[in-house]
Amino acid sequence: MTQKLMFSELYHYQRATEQQREQAGICAEDYYDLNWFQHDVLNVEVEMFILHRAYEKPLHILKRERAIVDIIGWFCMECEPYMDNLVDYKNGRIIKGFNQWFSILRLKRVISRYGSDEESDLTFKEIEEYLRTLIGYSKEHDFRTEIEKQRWDLRKLEMPYRTKVTERCFSISFTNIAQIRMRYEMKKTVLLWMKQFSAGTIRGRIAAFAKFSNYLLERYAWVESIRQLNRDMIEDYLIYRKVECISTKGFSTELKSLKATLDECALIFECNSLKGLILDTDVPSRPKHRLQTYSEDEQKLWIEATRHMEGQVGRALLLHMILGTRISEIQSLRQDCIIKKEEHYWIRIDGIKGRTYLKPITEEIRAIIEKAICYTEEVCGASEFVFADKRDPAKPMPYSTIVYHLNKVINEFDMRDDQGKRFKSKTHIFRHCYGVKLTELHVPDEIIALLLGHKNTDSVQVYRRMSNKIMAEETRQVRRKIDDILLEIVKEWDGYEDIYTFERFL
Repeated sequence: MTQKLMFSELYHYQRATEQQREQAGICAEDYYDLNWFQHDVLNVEVEMFILHRAYEKPLHILKRERAIVDIIGWFCMECEPYMDNLVDYKNGRIIKGFNQWFSILRLKRVISRYGSDEESDLTFKEIEEYLRTLIGYSKEHDFRTEIEKQRWDLRKLEMPYRTKVTERCFSISFTNIAQIRMRYEMKKTVLLWMKQFSAGTIRGRIAAFAKFSNYLLERYAWVESIRQLNRDMIEDYLIYRKVECISTKGFSTELKSLKATLDECALIFECNSLKGLILDTDVPSRPKHRLQTYSEDEQKLWIEATRHMEGQVGRALLLHMILGTRISEIQSLRQDCIIKKEEHYWIRIDGIKGRTYLKPITEEIRAIIEKAICYTEEVCGASEFVFADKRDPAKPMPYSTIVYHLNKVINEFDMRDDQGKRFKSKTHIFRHCYGVKLTELHVPDEIIALLLGHKNTDSVQVYRRMSNKIMAEETRQVRRKIDDILLEIVKEWDGYEDIYTFERFL
């Protein structure tokens, strides 16, 4: 790692005459101080950029930029001490952090170390532009393989991965994990997760681990590896999240993700001390919310509202309500999704969990799908999706488009529920309505699971609890059993005949 980059090593200095060097105010002992950049890769990135600039800029500009390099180095050491390179971090994060850190006082303090006023007219805009150019050059000349980077583009990895068809984010970032060694350990773990879990699940686990790693940086700075973790650290972290953190939203989900990560790291790295670090009792139970559903009148109101939406969005929402699928499964419908078997039409649905299943459909549903395909071909051109993105037909219709039109019709017609509250753009409630209706029709649990695209019947009981009719019938049966038990007890009492006669009278 280079500590000093001497001006005597620069191209223009070697070509310049003594008079030109004196005019620029540079001598052979002058240098760029690269001690600010403690990580090897970051150090090399800055050094290569300076050498590149030395071919383009005259000596007096290079001397002026020396102060800029010091300012950027000061920022990296003070605000981003664990940033080991510029390429793997988003431009916005670095620039935003630099804007927040920078002040006139710091600029004056850096300038004062040179004892001259030649750099006194440096402006923030000039420094920011230099930083942007440095980042751009580093990214342009980054020749590492995708796995070596701290931010992966899944499409460039030479291995299969699981993601939704409607997915817009194809990156996995390790940059928020503070400890460098832990990043590489998580990389190894994620490579084994790629076939087993979706990209969204992996991102959630990395985010949970990154929060824990930042806590370790603050309280246990000596910890560098996952293998060094112990139960005391976990207990301190649980207390910290419960007592010192303002928001505990999503903490239960985060802790489950962290528990799964540590348990699997115990197997991957053959480190038994990691297994069971987080106990089942450590994970707080989620508050039980009653899942929402629409009444018959509310569903009719929504069906009527589809007539006033943009045609393609209305058709997508109508299919979502009729078929009871997830909205993402409607978005990802392919144009060849309709299949004819034994004089009956079926629709092939690609589930977000990686499962593909078939559902029977009527002529009316087939007509809606065919009309949607015709609309896509006329407006968007060739596309493999029934509902395509108008700006990019190679992608399905984005969920934001559906939400926009839902909010538009809600506001335009002031749509309200039976309690007088304005509707919200929650599409998954229609799936609840579909499942509840199947339970009210006394459809077997196995068939309900198949129609909903579930792999088992575990979730069917949730839909049964959501139905008022089913709840009323189950309550009636329980009350009848209780009455029978009480009647057997009452028979042993004195005056039983009088009570029995009174009950019959009532």
